Amino acid sequence: MKHDGCETPDEQFLHEPGNDSRNRKRCSRLFLTLLLPAACHPCTWPERVEWEAPRLNARAFREGVEDQLPVRRQPYEWESLFLDYPRRWALAAGLHDLSRVLLPKGVVEVRIWEEFNPHTRYQGTIVQKRNSSFYGADLFFGAVEPDSCGGWAVGLVPCDSWESVWSELLSQGLMELPDSSELPDGHFLEDGIGLVVEIQAEGQYRTYHYDDPDYQTWTEARRVEKIIDVVRHRILCEQHRPGST
Repeated sequence: MKHDGCETPDEQFLHEPGNDSRNRKRCSRLFLTLLLPAACHPCTWPERVEWEAPRLNARAFREGVEDQLPVRRQPYEWESLFLDYPRRWALAAGLHDLSRVLLPKGVVEVRIWEEFNPHTRYQGTIVQKRNSSFYGADLFFGAVEPDSCGGWAVGLVPCDSWESVWSELLSQGLMELPDSSELPDGHFLEDGIGLVVEIQAEGQYRTYHYDDPDYQTWTEARRVEKIIDVVRHRILCEQHRPGST
């Protein structure tokens, strides 16, 4: 079935990376019909290496989620600037706003949003741990409205084992790092890379943000750099990032 020249998917995801060249020419739109109109927009996809990825099983992320708020501190001033688009795209992909739902007991979810240049492109790596099971999602999008072109959301299987990757992320302080606003003498570059991490565990939600960690002198910034390296090379493997070599 088609609408305005777009193929209608049978699951909730932004873009289906398939085994044929048609996918590069498909119209990109978000397929969560309850949230978004069925309008089709012509798209130009960034050049990237052909790759295979599982479809995003958004239902697995939402299983057992309750419509209650987790415990959290007052939002940081930067959240409206750096988390607005990621939250919108997560909702459009069929996921939840991690700050506004309560995960089941024993479930941990981490969202690592990497921003390239101020508000032009985002890479989202989402990991949910349910007891000994892991679910992953890979979101990539431009800072545009979710009903326009420029993004995809797929299931994620790391190039390393989830257990090994998770252990390395924890060893770098993923769950405990402070927000950069709590550290002294930071530097901001107009054109650079930023990182936002969202975490919910044991009924508590927290988030933190780092601008241009490679230009900061903090010990915490060195840990953030290592977290980025784990995400890029052990989870995403750089195989489908636009501009990767």
